[in-house]
Amino acid sequence: MFGSVFFNDTMMQLFLYLLSHARTQKVTKDELLNKIWEENNLSPSTQRLWQVLNKLNKKLALIGLPDDFIQSAKGTGYMINYPDILPLYCEDFE
Repeated sequence: MFGSVFFNDTMMQLFLYLLSHARTQKVTKDELLNKIWEENNLSPSTQRLWQVLNKLNKKLALIGLPDDFIQSAKGTGYMINYPDILPLYCEDFE
């Protein structure tokens, strides 16, 4: 089975950051807001982070990843629940 989904820039950056930094340890909400929003001159908010993560999880489910692929760490941050999954390739479109 083959599936594809479209990630906007923010969603892709968040997904790749989580794959790179949240496989063996939790990343905090503040770290994500800083690295994904502030460093890209976007307005950070916990509401926006939740919205993007919610949409990201739905898209990942469409391509067959489990519902708990990205796991909330008791309201303080997030982890990848499947540390064996690694990014193999990502083309930088900038």
